[in-house]
Amino acid sequence: MAEARRDENAAIVTMGYVGMLHAASGSVERATDCLRESLRRAEQSKHPVSIQAAVLTAVGPHLFGGGEPDLEASLQLLTRDDVRVDDSMAMYRDVFLGATLAALHREGSVQHLARAIRSADRSASHDAGELALTFLAIAAAGLGYGADAATLAGYATANTTPYSRLHGPGYHWVLTLLQEVLSTVTDRDVHEVGGAVMSRRQIMALVTQLDALTVR
Repeated sequence: MAEARRDENAAIVTMGYVGMLHAASGSVERATDCLRESLRRAEQSKHPVSIQAAVLTAVGPHLFGGGEPDLEASLQLLTRDDVRVDDSMAMYRDVFLGATLAALHREGSVQHLARAIRSADRSASHDAGELALTFLAIAAAGLGYGADAATLAGYATANTTPYSRLHGPGYHWVLTLLQEVLSTVTDRDVHEVGGAVMSRRQIMALVTQLDALTVR
C-alpha cells in the first residue's frame, strides 16, 4: 500500500518491520534482504526519521534475534548514522548502543544507558527503562561498581513483570550475562534486596551518580 501511494518513508519503515518478522520466524535470508534494502533506501532518502527507523529495525535481530548476539554488527549499524530527531527512536538507539557497548565492555555504555533511562522515565516507557536498567547493571559491574550493579539488578528484577520482553527467547543471553557479571559481587544478595525496595527517585539518583562517575 505504501509503495502504491508512493510514500517512500512509510515503505521504508514497513520493509524494516517485515524484515523483523522474517527474522523472528527464522527466515534469515529474507530478513537480511528486507533490512538491508530498508536501510539502503532510508539513507538514499536522507530522511532522518526513516534512517532512525531503518537502523533500529536492522539492529534488533542482531541483538535479540535468538542465539548469540552479533555485537560487532550491531555496533557498526548504530555508529554509522548519528541521527536524533524522533525522541522515542533516539531513546531506543541509546538503549541498543548502550547495551552493545556494555556487552562488548567498551567505554561510553553508561552515558547512553543513563540518557535512555532518563528518557524512559520522562515518557513512562517501562519497556525501554527496564532493558536499559538491566544493561546499566551489566555495565556498572564491568566497571567495578559491583554494589551499584547488584542494587540496579535488584530494582529491575522487582519491577519486571512475567510478560516482560526480558523473558523472551531472544533475550536469554542478557539475563545470562547479568548473572555472570554479578557472580563475584560481594554481598550481592544484600544489595539486590536493598535495590528491590528502592523508590524510583532513589534509582534515578543512582543512575545520575553512575553517569557522573564514569564520564571521561
